[in-house]
Amino acid sequence: PRERHVTLQRGQALFDVEKASAPFIVAAGTSRTRALGTQFEVYARPAGVAVTLLEGSVNVSTSPDQKGLFGFGKTTHPADPGGRVLAPGDRLEIAGDGSQTVSRVEPGAALQWRSGSVQFDDVTLADAVTELNRYSTTKIRVPDADLAAERLSGTFRTGAPEEFVANIMLFLPVGTERSGQYITLVPTISPKP
Repeated sequence: PRERHVTLQRGQALFDVEKASAPFIVAAGTSRTRALGTQFEVYARPAGVAVTLLEGSVNVSTSPDQKGLFGFGKTTHPADPGGRVLAPGDRLEIAGDGSQTVSRVEPGAALQWRSGSVQFDDVTLADAVTELNRYSTTKIRVPDADLAAERLSGTFRTGAPEEFVANIMLFLPVGTERSGQYITLVPTISPKP
């Protein structure tokens, strides 16, 4: 049977694949996700690729023979031709260097971006800001390393950076500086000696 191919160069997409005799393959960066009758999400970004399985089964493999993420340079990681089979609720993150980590996610939380919100579970402020900045022309910056390393959990609306900042100010010692399209978060207490 012929294979069905999709290439995701950048961004996030949800795939709901009907069972068919022809395999469905999504290429993103150096990863190849093969599915037969399943629902999964692929998120391709400069830092790497994330594949989240919502139902069914997928096999995700990588190849060093492909161009690096987004066609820049070559990858340096070893081939993973056999791939990794994911179970529903698994998220496989493949970094630009080819390193892989699997974590568990709540399938409903993984799809919240489709309804205008994102859910974070014990992530750094820097990671939360990176994700939220995808949805707005107003960008949040966190130049202070200690502040960027603070951890948070919660559900936040996308496209509402001012609302996110107001919520963060309720539980972190942080102030803001506004300049054009940027909101910079700054610590309001001095760092520990």
